[in-house]
Amino acid sequence: LRPLSLDEVRITGGFWAQRQRINGTASLQHVLSWAERVGWVDNLRAAADGRLPGARRGREFSDSDVYKLPEAMAWESARGEHGMDDAAGELVGIIARAQDADGYLNTACGRPGQRARYTDLEWGHELYCYGHLFHAAVAHARAGGDGLLDVAVRAADHVCRTFGPGGHDGVSGHAGVEMAP
Repeated sequence: LRPLSLDEVRITGGFWAQRQRINGTASLQHVLSWAERVGWVDNLRAAADGRLPGARRGREFSDSDVYKLPEAMAWESARGEHGMDDAAGELVGIIARAQDADGYLNTACGRPGQRARYTDLEWGHELYCYGHLFHAAVAHARAGGDGLLDVAVRAADHVCRTFGPGGHDGVSGHAGVEMAP
């Protein structure tokens, strides 16, 4: 058994083809506009610009909802039906700019005025957000995108350095990073 490549499967009709069409023509743009309106994408812009914590909006896990967008856009783009490449590329650029030099990537923790990194593993969702970042990066790479995989590798290296041998011995309270590809 092996996973099928993106060019080996096409849904050409019926219920699921209709769902794909709606996703590509309406749902993804709606979700992106919602993420912009409620400030989740701007959280990443604020991280890149040094405007956190004051400018941050949303729950501690809202970064993960932004990461789900380039993942969904990548799968849609891979189908070749709808032009999500520009929007996905813009999101990838925003995410990349928000990443710290050591690979850490989270808008809710780790900056002056915010709780320290990895001090609330039970409810903080830092590792959960990484799991969604890793899934998005794999989808983006499989669909031919670039940039997000580099961000994810830097984040994964950071997690390994932080939680690897001799490192932080805490356990995430919300699965995410553990099931990343």
